[in-house]
Amino acid sequence: MKASDHQTEEGVAAPAQCTCQCGGKAGAPGGCDTAQPRKNALRSFLDRFTKSKPDDAGDVGLNMSDIDWMLSRHKDKGRGLIELMQDVSEHFGYLPPDALRHISITLDVPLTRLYAIATFYQDFKLTPQGKHRLVICTGTACHVKGAAAIVDVLCRELNIKPGETTADGKLTLSTVNCIGLCGVGPVAIMDGEYQSQLTADKALQMVKAL
Repeated sequence: MKASDHQTEEGVAAPAQCTCQCGGKAGAPGGCDTAQPRKNALRSFLDRFTKSKPDDAGDVGLNMSDIDWMLSRHKDKGRGLIELMQDVSEHFGYLPPDALRHISITLDVPLTRLYAIATFYQDFKLTPQGKHRLVICTGTACHVKGAAAIVDVLCRELNIKPGETTADGKLTLSTVNCIGLCGVGPVAIMDGEYQSQLTADKALQMVKAL
C-alpha cells in the first residue's frame, strides 16, 4: 500500500487545507469544520468498543490466541503496526473491533491511532467482507466510459451501496480511484481477477453467477 504525499510518519493523513476564504485549516480555529464527518466516524468507531467489556465474547469466531501469535511474531521481528494490522486483516478478512481493542491494550497503543491507520489505507476494512469481492474502477478514464452507470446498476440490483456487503454475505461491492489499466476501461477486479471493457450487462452476469 502506498501512502499519499500528505502522510505523516505516524501513518496519519495531514489536516486538509480549508478551501474557503478563511485561509485556515479544516477543523482548526478560523477554518471550516470540514473534518466533522471524520470526527463522527471516529466517535461511532469508539462507541463500538465502549458498549462491551474486554472479556465479552465479542466478534463471533474471533480467537484471541491467533491475535497473540501475530503480536508475538511481529514483536520478535521488530515490525510495525501497519504490518501487524495487515496480517490481522488477511487472517480475518477485515479488522475486527475486538482484535483492534486487544492490540490496543496489549501494545498500549491508543485506539484512535489504530483507527487513523485503518481509515488511511483503503485496503483496510472495519466491517466483515463478503465471500466474493467486486471492485469497480471509477477513475477518470473509466468514468468517461460509463463506470458510474455500471456501479449504479449493480447497486440497484444488489440493494447495497459501494463499500457495503449483500445481506446474504455473498458479495462486497467497492470502488477505487484507479487500477492502472486506463486503456481497457471500464475495469473491475472480481476476486482478484481483472475484468476489462466492462459493461453493465457483463457486471450483472458476473454477480448473478456467484
